[in-house]
Amino acid sequence: MRPKTQIDAFQLLGRSVPKLPDVAMTRIEANARLRFTVAQALAQNRVVFHYQPVVCASDPRVPAFHEMLARLRLPTGQILPAGAFLPTIEDCEIGRAIDRRALRTALAALARNPALRLSVNISPLSMGDEEWLAILSAAHRGGSGVCGRLILEITESQTIENSDQTIEFMAYVREMGPAFALDDGDQREREDQQDDKEDVFHKGPCAVGGREVSMGLSRGMCARSQPKTSE
Repeated sequence: MRPKTQIDAFQLLGRSVPKLPDVAMTRIEANARLRFTVAQALAQNRVVFHYQPVVCASDPRVPAFHEMLARLRLPTGQILPAGAFLPTIEDCEIGRAIDRRALRTALAALARNPALRLSVNISPLSMGDEEWLAILSAAHRGGSGVCGRLILEITESQTIENSDQTIEFMAYVREMGPAFALDDGDQREREDQQDDKEDVFHKGPCAVGGREVSMGLSRGMCARSQPKTSE
């Protein structure tokens, strides 16, 4: 039996903070503290996920799937929404670690509940992460069919900026079964800090880099109920 991988908070932080003028240093030190807080939370299993029901435009009475939203539980018990910490860490190794944790959590939940369908946000930086891809590939090779009930949400603005990478990633991953949803990142960050959110999805194609690509799902607004939390 292989030992469980341990996450080292200091290792996730990467390089030390450079020496800059006091004003800039204050901002950098604040970001460094937040990065360490998130890395420590990962190491102590305090990064959790809420399951937010999303309804279909054609039948809003029944959830079509659930969206996984990252939350950070502080040692005091306070819960931070994703918008409070993800923008600071998503461009470094801690962001990749959270994306891997989210994918593992989603696949495990799908395996436990055959009726469940989940969406998971993925950063463009994780599209080239070999470990993330290995996690998905292993689930696909397992033959359980869980990947067919997985939805990967990619941010609209970052998709446009990285269109070639996104199209290549989608072509490769779609062979394993997941659908894709286009996510308005700015809107999602605002919604993520509200208690009651509304969301709906519509099937249809999307333009990526000037080319029409079948996303599987695209997003709009409608009623969404209270989330559940997963450790």
